[in-house]
Order: sequence, then C-alpha cells, then structure tokens
Amino acid sequence: MNRILNVRALTAATIVVLLLLAVACGTDDGGTDTVPAPSPEAPAASEVPTVVEAEPAPETEPDSEAQPASETEPAPGADSDTEAQPDSETGSSPEPTTAPGTDPAAETPPVSESQPVAETAPVSFEGVAEGTAPQFAQGQAVPAFSGTDINGAPFTWTPGAAPTVMVFLAHWCPACQAEVTELTEWLESGNRLPDGVEFVGVSTLVNPERGNYPPSQWLREEGFPIPVLLDDDASSMAEAFGLTGTPFWATIDGGGVLAGTGSGRIPPAELVGVFDQLLAASQG
Repeated sequence: MNRILNVRALTAATIVVLLLLAVACGTDDGGTDTVPAPSPEAPAASEVPTVVEAEPAPETEPDSEAQPASETEPAPGADSDTEAQPDSETGSSPEPTTAPGTDPAAETPPVSESQPVAETAPVSFEGVAEGTAPQFAQGQAVPAFSGTDINGAPFTWTPGAAPTVMVFLAHWCPACQAEVTELTEWLESGNRLPDGVEFVGVSTLVNPERGNYPPSQWLREEGFPIPVLLDDDASSMAEAFGLTGTPFWATIDGGGVLAGTGSGRIPPAELVGVFDQLLAASQG
C-alpha cells in the first residue's frame, strides 16, 4: 500500500516537473512570438497617421457640404416670403408695400398735431396792392379778402353772398376772453343766432409776449364755433376796418357795404338783435 502511494506520489511529481518544463519552454517561444506581435501593432500605429492624414479629406467634405447648406439657406428665405431678405426682395413684394403704407398713415395725425399753426398769416384784398392795407369808411364797399384761418386752412370772404358780422379779438384782452366764453356757452346751451348772416372772427393784435398766447390754442380750447381769420403781422385787417378797441365789431350788409363799426362787449341776446337789424336792412 505504501509502495503504491509512493509510486503515485512519484508519478505526480514527475508530471508536475514535466508541466513546469513545458511551461518554461512555452514562455520562451511566446516571447519570440510576442515581440513580433507588437511589431505588427507598430505598423498599425504608423498606419494611424495615415488614417489621420486621410481625415482631412473628410474635413474638406464637411466644408463642401457646409457650402451647399449655406446656399440652401437663401432658398428657405425665399420660400418664407422674403422674411430672410426683406430689403432685397420686398421692393416688389406687396407685403412690405402695405407695411410702409400703414406707417405713414399712422404717423400723419401725430405730424399734424406736432406742427404748430402760425398765429399770423398774410391777408389780401381784391384790387388792393399786396402789402397795402386799405381803410374802409361806413357806407363804403368792402372788397373780397382772403387769408388763412386758425386751423391753417384757406379762408375767403366774398361780398354780396350774405350780410356779415365780424368780431375782432385779441388773445390778451380780458373783455375778448369773456366775450368768447359767454357766446360759446350761450350757443352750446341750444341758443341760435338768426340764419342768413355770416359770422366771422378775426384774431388780431397778436403778441407772443402777452398773456393767453397762442390765440389759436385759446380759441380751440374754448370751442369757439365760428370761423376765425388770422390777421397779419401788421394787423392789416384791424387797420382796414378802423379798429379802436377790442372786442371790435363791424357789420357789412347784403350788398357788401360797410354798415357800421364799434367796440365793446355785446351780450348774446343783444347780438341776436344786431343780426335781425342787419337782415332787415339787407332785405329792405
């Protein structure tokens, strides 16, 4: 029994020794094999730069691909109804045409409000040299005259069209201010002046250094309901009708003849009588 065990032990030891020898031989052979193994890897490493050199070619390809991309961007811009290129393509496009069209339309009201109306303007009399102020006496025919109203619109008066009452107002005159306020409130309360008489105001004796300036703003804020002519810098209208104080009144009959003048306030009820008398004289 012991001998069998010894034999087995010896056999096992022999096998172990043989295995060790085999392993030692294998590692020697593997060493020679492993050296060449890295060497193929080295060429692979040398090939890597080759691959890296080949990579620029793909890099140029993306560039070439990027160029078409940039070329196609304008195409979507054109498809998007010239949103990408509003300046170049919208010249003939209807959309930008309407946009500018609406902008001036929206800016027009503000422009008219921001531009101040002149407080004096040239006046002219038919048959009278420009720059010359005539002087009318009672019973004398008054020629046609023209100028500009407080809103900047042309104004023309023609004799013979209808009997006319004229009131000359100075913005700095307290009596004129009271006259305008009282008459405006009287008319707004539902009262009326007799029909058939033309009622004209004249803004005269304008002085920016005096109170209640500018007169156009004052009269608009009051809501004065009659047309008002702007006198010129020399107050030619006031001079022509012989103004002696403000408010100043002048009446012209239906034939265009100066019927009368006077200064001072006239209450609305009395003004109705003035209108009636002028109508009666014109009809008689």
